[in-house]
Amino acid sequence: LIEPSAVCCSDPYVARGKELEAAYGIKATTDNVEAVKDADIVVLSVKPQVLSDITPTLRGHMRPNQLLLSILAGVDSRTLRKGFDHSAI
Repeated sequence: LIEPSAVCCSDPYVARGKELEAAYGIKATTDNVEAVKDADIVVLSVKPQVLSDITPTLRGHMRPNQLLLSILAGVDSRTLRKGFDHSAI
């Protein structure tokens, strides 16, 4: 569907990012803002207990037309909309 070079992921561990880059040909960073800046679709796949650490970092850094797709268990779109101050959920 898309080229691996068009995918950017964020992981807090540099070594894991390097593993993902080598295995899949994607770009990896430890900076969440860097990971979302050029994205059309942002896939949020973190543990629900980490969400409160991520929302302040990304709030205000997503364009209105970026789609935020979440696979967080037990977190509804209203919570995401409010936390990220973003409507394209």
